[in-house]
Amino acid sequence: MIGQRVEKYTIREEIGQGGMAVVYRAEDSVLKRDVAIKILHPHLMRQEAAVERFRREAVTVARLQHPNIIEIYDYSGENSAQLFIVTELIDGVTLAEFMASRDPLPCELVACLGLELCQALDHAHKQGIVHRDLKPENVMIRRDGKVKLMDFGIARALEGASMTMTGSILGSPAFMSPEHIAGKDVDARSDLFSLGSILYYMATGVLPFSGRNPAETLKKVSESRVAPAQAVNPTISNRFGRILDRLLQVDPTQRYASASDLCCDLEELTRQSGIVRPAEEVHHLFADPDHYPAVFITRIMADLEKQAEASLRKAPALAMQLYNRLLAFDPENTLAQRQLDRLLSRQRWRTRGSRALIATVLLAGLAVTVWLLFHRLADMPSSAPETDNEGKVSASFPSDSPAPEDPSAAAIDPTPAARNLAQRTPPKPKPVVSKRIDRKPATVVKREDKPGLPSTSPEAPVGDFTGTLKVVTSPWADIYVDDRKVGNSQLDANKRYELSAGQHRIRLINPACEPVTETVTVERAGQMVEIRRRLSLRPALLDLKNSQSAMVFIDGEFRGRTPLAAPLTVRWEEQVSSRRVMVSLTKAGFQPVNQTLTMTAGNTTQVELELTPQEGAP
Repeated sequence: MIGQRVEKYTIREEIGQGGMAVVYRAEDSVLKRDVAIKILHPHLMRQEAAVERFRREAVTVARLQHPNIIEIYDYSGENSAQLFIVTELIDGVTLAEFMASRDPLPCELVACLGLELCQALDHAHKQGIVHRDLKPENVMIRRDGKVKLMDFGIARALEGASMTMTGSILGSPAFMSPEHIAGKDVDARSDLFSLGSILYYMATGVLPFSGRNPAETLKKVSESRVAPAQAVNPTISNRFGRILDRLLQVDPTQRYASASDLCCDLEELTRQSGIVRPAEEVHHLFADPDHYPAVFITRIMADLEKQAEASLRKAPALAMQLYNRLLAFDPENTLAQRQLDRLLSRQRWRTRGSRALIATVLLAGLAVTVWLLFHRLADMPSSAPETDNEGKVSASFPSDSPAPEDPSAAAIDPTPAARNLAQRTPPKPKPVVSKRIDRKPATVVKREDKPGLPSTSPEAPVGDFTGTLKVVTSPWADIYVDDRKVGNSQLDANKRYELSAGQHRIRLINPACEPVTETVTVERAGQMVEIRRRLSLRPALLDLKNSQSAMVFIDGEFRGRTPLAAPLTVRWEEQVSSRRVMVSLTKAGFQPVNQTLTMTAGNTTQVELELTPQEGAP
């Protein structure tokens, strides 16, 4: 083919080939410029599906006009003797070739590059086009640092009919989404999963999903079995780790809803890192890939140190995270280690101080309660005898209580404590007029007590009528009426509970949730009281045993350094009582440890993990 002409294009050299076509550098004899010409293999010219796929790529890319998407110049048409697509010539390397011989990039630089790819995807998705085969081999890096997304060969328009090949999966297993592997319909969120895999690879240096064969790789993708990025590379920030975690969710509804939403998070991450123009950072990276990452890391470390110092007093937890990341970049940073030790020591003292404060408050409350009890006993009527104008002691009693046989007994203090209090503050005697007061018996309204209705409740309406109670909760709860269990909100979902007239205390109990207590009042016959509650899950506790001063990550989020002063709280948004979490320990010079645990809300999970030194580590 070298030197041959294909219509107005002269073939100069072969620059690549794949399963469907060969790509050549060629010269446009009319416009006098170098182009890339992609020519379909001759043996595929007779296969209708291959011809349709080739045509689809030409039509698809022609609809896209974006600086980060390769531009199409010409297309042969289906009736031509040779099927070809002419595009701009990218003088550079693929992202796969670039990363093959390099260390992981700082996550902020990865975010800058990811932002350009995300903007290209956002443009395609708004045109109704899903790429479906996003991978490092389809990302070109021009020599001037410009990033170009190419090869929309299996792209599909959202509103069009899908193109399938019976018995085969189109795409690259290591970067395909779970729904793509399962043969389900894919949308923009499938491309975001693939982009998440690319960003993970650039930030850690390893593929998120890999196996000994394609089948094993596909299985790992389907189950989303991926180690937290921060466990693989501790220099990754918490914010970037959360972005990756969201992108690599098995359930598409748990990912970003659109590329536009992802762009916003990546822009915010770069802005908070002091990066004003992300595209310029990408340009500098590819212009000097051997030296620029080290220069960039120096800037990031200076920014981390500045943020950590500013957070020492107002946000010590944030300062700990920043110093830990600083140590991940530079384990010999004595200033960061010293400040981190101080913060950890302060945290332990705060924990002890909190416990001491709680004990002090409880003791103080008990002392106040005892004092009030003695004070009330001292003020009881029986301790303040009445005197008539002849100086004789007299006592009056309610008409419904018998008078004592010995009248002098009414003047005796009921307790020694009350007597002592009376001696310290003796009441001044006041002259009173001797007058006999006839006390009438108090009117007592008697009623028959009903189950669950306290007879001593003064507010309770009096009557023989009843009402009903309906309870709906999520998740389930045992239902207690006046401390008596009457049912379960799930097992007895349609049941109505009879309530007598008056006030009732309703309690909803689920061991995994915070208890709920409510007071309801039945004020009229036939009244229905309805309670609907979404119960709040109680946090799970992780009691992690390790004394090697290792960094602890839970689902990729940094949670402190061992040994831990207290168990770690683990919360989740889903309304499920149990959840699987990934616990990771990392330390310079040691093999990282990852362990998946099933944790239950309201329960404590104990685990003991030990790090082993890496081979050759000092």
